[in-house]
Amino acid sequence: MSHSEVVDALAQHTWDPSTLYRNLIDLAEAGLLRRSELGDRTWRFEVSCDHGHGDHRAHLLCRDCGVISCLPELSVIPSGGQTLPLALSKGDIEVQILGQCDSCFGAS
Repeated sequence: MSHSEVVDALAQHTWDPSTLYRNLIDLAEAGLLRRSELGDRTWRFEVSCDHGHGDHRAHLLCRDCGVISCLPELSVIPSGGQTLPLALSKGDIEVQILGQCDSCFGAS
């Protein structure tokens, strides 16, 4: 969820939006939430273990409906003898694929 989605979901309460944002950041720094930015300049937060496959870092962002889907663990194998950046070889990356979700792909 984005910060604005959290604010909307809690609209019936009198929570200050700034306080909610600081709490989201604190929870992410504590490792309880993961914070992702999927190319649209909006931070999204998710429970770290919510999807049942651990600390995943791969998502599909549907360019048609905006749905974000978790992808299984992915591997990157360099070809042509090229070396990988250190962050990539250490696994400190997040993969973001822009495409169509199954629903939108089937509708086109």
